[in-house]
Amino acid sequence: MINNSKNIGELINKLETPLGRAKAVLAISKQYQVPEENIREAIATFEAVYDSNETQNSWHSEQIDPLIYAANLAVKIFWIEKAVDLKAKAGKTSDAAELAEEFGLDKKAFELYKQDARQVHNAVKLAEKLELWDEYIKLCEQDSRPEDAIKKCKELGRQRDAEQIFTKMFMYKTKFSITEYLKQIADIAKQTGFEEYALDLCKEHKKDRAMAVIAAELGKPRLAAMYFESVNEYAEAARQALQINDGDKAESNDIAIALFLKEAARLQKRNELSESLKILKEIPITADSGDDVLNKIFDCYALLKKFECGAKYFEELKYCGVQQEIPRALALLEKGNLLQEAHAVAERHGLADKVKEYTEKLGWNLDLAKIASEEGNSGQSLAYYNAEIEKQRATKNYYSAAITALEAAKLCKKQSNKELAEGFKEQAKELFALESKKKEENGHWNSAAEYAEQAGNPEKAKLYRQINALANAYHAH
Repeated sequence: MINNSKNIGELINKLETPLGRAKAVLAISKQYQVPEENIREAIATFEAVYDSNETQNSWHSEQIDPLIYAANLAVKIFWIEKAVDLKAKAGKTSDAAELAEEFGLDKKAFELYKQDARQVHNAVKLAEKLELWDEYIKLCEQDSRPEDAIKKCKELGRQRDAEQIFTKMFMYKTKFSITEYLKQIADIAKQTGFEEYALDLCKEHKKDRAMAVIAAELGKPRLAAMYFESVNEYAEAARQALQINDGDKAESNDIAIALFLKEAARLQKRNELSESLKILKEIPITADSGDDVLNKIFDCYALLKKFECGAKYFEELKYCGVQQEIPRALALLEKGNLLQEAHAVAERHGLADKVKEYTEKLGWNLDLAKIASEEGNSGQSLAYYNAEIEKQRATKNYYSAAITALEAAKLCKKQSNKELAEGFKEQAKELFALESKKKEENGHWNSAAEYAEQAGNPEKAKLYRQINALANAYHAH
């Protein structure tokens, strides 16, 4: 009975071929302990199969390389260095490196990680652990970590090497003047204490835009503003000028405003009105600059025909603490002939004169009548009521005209002018009669009856209801 390692070994040794014995080791070792000498022979056999390009059919259907079989067997007997070498030989460099690192073979793991571009970060960690500083510095650069390479050089007192690494990174990242790359240079400069060195490189290599972006990121707004202006990026120059706090703030504001206006004008010449408007709205509104800037914003909204948007901007605008630009909001709406919207704004801000003006322009007689009544001008109020009655009569809107006549009658009664009040009531009856007749023509008997009653003609109202009852009785059958 096979019950121990020796017996298993004797059984395997009865097989005639090395490959047969190797495969037996592989199969049996999954459940039983196989003698180490058998395992070592199996490892050698699998490696030999690989080296001789063995093409037996049994390998074609396998999903695993003979070297991997051998490596897994080597792990079983803790022959780790051999397992690592076999995995590496099979092209599984990352797996080999991880196995080596797991069992403390750091030097071997490091050399393997270096061979895989995807594992550079692991090589960096081991280079640091093994204090292989030249390798560490080189790999940090390879892994896009120049800041770590520079820091280590400075720590080792290798200032010249640190400068060379920074310069190399600087020249690469400034090649196409991409803003994000330039910001990265500034960030690395801050991390490594190379702020002034970065600025010196910009000057030395005449990288004006790089100077502007890096200076801005390093908190040097005056320098940034100067260089942004030199490369015609006036808006960025203006934004930097606003951050200058090492001198006369009013002077810095004036510089910024001039630069913003220059950029806005440039954009307008290129017919980029929306972009120009955005720039103009960035300008700080002051007592001195206010009118000029706001007029330009007004003109821009008008050219874009964004009358309502512009009006909202001016209505909500506050500067110098409290000032609101309602007149400009109204002027913009007038320019767009948006009188109803202008009326709403004027009403919202209690501008009675403007409310009346827009009401007149819109021909809102009833509103005008109420305004005149509130002002104590009853004659003018009645004139507006009459005008509205005639307008409604002309469009055959007799019902609305009748209601207006009744409102006018109430006003006359309030003023104790009974004769005029009766006149408007009679006019209302006439208008209700016309509305009743209109409903009769359309066969709307109930409505006709209602308006006939309001016209003071109960007989006709009764007739309409009888006709309606007969029509309903007919349809019921």
